[in-house]
Amino acid sequence: MNIVKEIHEICNELGIEFRFGVNSAINLLDNTESDVIYYCLLPPERSCDIGEFGGVLKRTWTCESYILVQSRLENTIYSEGQYNELEGKYNRNIYPLYKLSDKLRERLSSCELIIAEWRDSQIYNSFDANLDGLKVNFVYNE
Repeated sequence: MNIVKEIHEICNELGIEFRFGVNSAINLLDNTESDVIYYCLLPPERSCDIGEFGGVLKRTWTCESYILVQSRLENTIYSEGQYNELEGKYNRNIYPLYKLSDKLRERLSSCELIIAEWRDSQIYNSFDANLDGLKVNFVYNE
């Protein structure tokens, strides 16, 4: 299965801007727009479990990706100081992305992938474009 093509098609269907490339290319996201969600997939890693006679028993792919939105550096993460928690980055930027991450996982699972692990980590004020979002790591087996 071509995981890059599958994720690209799912992103197109969901209205998400898809990017594929090395980690340093994410830093080159120029002209990010406040109402656009970006999905950045890094090149997957493949590993093989080899049997005692040299045959491949199982292929495992490890993927690292980011679901990102434009952020404002001056906004607080939650309810620091005089700010309302609804204005914070967690409620505005991060929390909605968890639902999107779940939707992506469900869609990939329906593509006959055997997802063995899925992990989301919050990131704030990342990359040159000042983006908030989720770092999504997942593992699937062929």
